[in-house]
Amino acid sequence: MPAAYKKWKADFIRCIPYTAKVGLTGPVCVSIDARWSVPVSYSKKDVQSALSGQKYPVADNDNIAKGVLDAMTQASVWADAKQVVTLTVTKRYAADEGIAVKVASL
Repeated sequence: MPAAYKKWKADFIRCIPYTAKVGLTGPVCVSIDARWSVPVSYSKKDVQSALSGQKYPVADNDNIAKGVLDAMTQASVWADAKQVVTLTVTKRYAADEGIAVKVASL
């Protein structure tokens, strides 16, 4: 496992609120909103396109989901990622980069 991925996962786990580490049982629904800052190399026109949703980050949604689900399993939000029966991943450029995750028991 690459060192950068290990560091990202550790940082992500530290950001999970203690109250979320409840060891959910049963099926869950997960929604991930991954936001990237616009590359500084973009022209003004490209920045506008990115922020209006006409350009998207190149990261693969399956890789985004894998990292988030692994971290949340390790943080004991649930017992196993196989409990996730509904998964939505959105990636976009935004002024405020970050990842927002919503989890709901079904």
